Order: sequence, then structure tokens, then C-alpha cells
Amino acid sequence: MQHLPAGTATAAEAAERSPRGVLGLAREHPVATDRVLTAVLTGVSLAGLWLVSWSKTAPYRAPDAGGVLLTLAIVVPLLWRRQHPGLVLVISGTALLAYNAAGYPSGLAWLACYWAVYSLAVHRHRGDTYWPLAVWVAEILALLALPARGASNVQTVLIFLGVTAVVWLRGDAVRTGALEAERE
Repeated sequence: MQHLPAGTATAAEAAERSPRGVLGLAREHPVATDRVLTAVLTGVSLAGLWLVSWSKTAPYRAPDAGGVLLTLAIVVPLLWRRQHPGLVLVISGTALLAYNAAGYPSGLAWLACYWAVYSLAVHRHRGDTYWPLAVWVAEILALLALPARGASNVQTVLIFLGVTAVVWLRGDAVRTGALEAERE
């Protein structure tokens, strides 16, 4: 048996720190992973409310308490994404629509909605209906009724619908793979 000096990593320990090891750790501790990722996304989204530079011609609302509360309403529900994926998507999507309707600059909070779409695709229960996804698509289409700020609303809607489709398909593929692995 070979003794290694203190602080020297074995090959197994080095493999654990690799990206595959990090993913394995995330799979072993899903609740902690969700908390950490939600905290990071919350911080980035709140910082984006103030730090993202915007066109001086676009009439965006200045960040205030309402923007902070709506940002929290968009992102924080992700803590329950595994237990209630449909409800999380509806809450986050509705808060994002309110955020956009209020005229706040679109930081990175919208990423939470795509995480919620992915979560619904992966964690939906057998027999669940697709009404939360339909509500999300309706919320995207509702953006067409809002005043255009900077980019075209049609362009924004097409991008949101396209990203939704890609994220849903990826999440559904992960779910299908997990179900097949479970059967084997």
C-alpha cells in the first residue's frame, strides 16, 4: 500500500472533482443543487436589473422595489420545480409577463422560465396535462400586445417560442432516457 503525502489527490479524488464528478454530486443532492442554482440565478437576475446597459432610445422603467419583487417572483419558485413543475412554470411565466408589461429592462430573469419549461418536461408526472405549457405559450404570445421597447415584439416572440421548443424537446429526451433506464 502506497502512502501519499497529505494534500496529494489520488486519481479517484481527481475524477470526483472533474465535471462528471460535479454532475454526479448534483444528482446525489438535488435539493441543494436547486437551492444553489436558484440563488445564483436570483443574484444574477437582480444584478442584471441594474447593470445591463440599455439603449437610450428605449423607454425602460428604472429599477425599483417592484422590479425586485417581480424578479424574485420569476426566479424563486424554481426551488419547487421538481415537486410542482407545472405550477412553477405558470407562476414564473406570469411574473415575467407582468415584469415585461411594467416596462422593466429584460435582464436574465427570463432564464428561469426556460429552466421551468425544462423542469416540466423532465419532472411531469404520468397523466399530467400540458396546460402549464399552454399557459406559457399564451404568455409569450401576450408579449405581442405590449409596447415595443427596442427589439421587435414579433422577433422576441419567435425567439421565445423557438427556445421553448428546443428546451422542451431536450427535457423530454432526458425524461424518456430516465424512464428507459428505470425500466432496464
